[in-house]
Amino acid sequence: MSEPIKDLATTAKPCSYECSLASHLSKSFENGKIGANREGGIEMKYVCQVCGYIYDPEVGDPDSNVAPGTPFENIPDDWVCPVCGASKDMFAPVS
Repeated sequence: MSEPIKDLATTAKPCSYECSLASHLSKSFENGKIGANREGGIEMKYVCQVCGYIYDPEVGDPDSNVAPGTPFENIPDDWVCPVCGASKDMFAPVS
């Protein structure tokens, strides 16, 4: 005969990676997009549709006084692409 199943509440170890990832994604998923979430480090990148430059929130744009960690949505509306000068509305989320 096989051993009885032990109580999972006392024997199961909490998952770490899967649970923290699921928790992070549920916190950062807003309006159908991955939103800025500095806790887990997942922030959406945006690409310039004119020249292909990719704005990475983790890097920011120091030459334009946009600090690392700044989500694209929080960049001033008068910011332009540092490569070609295209306006902010010429950027699209990287999928």
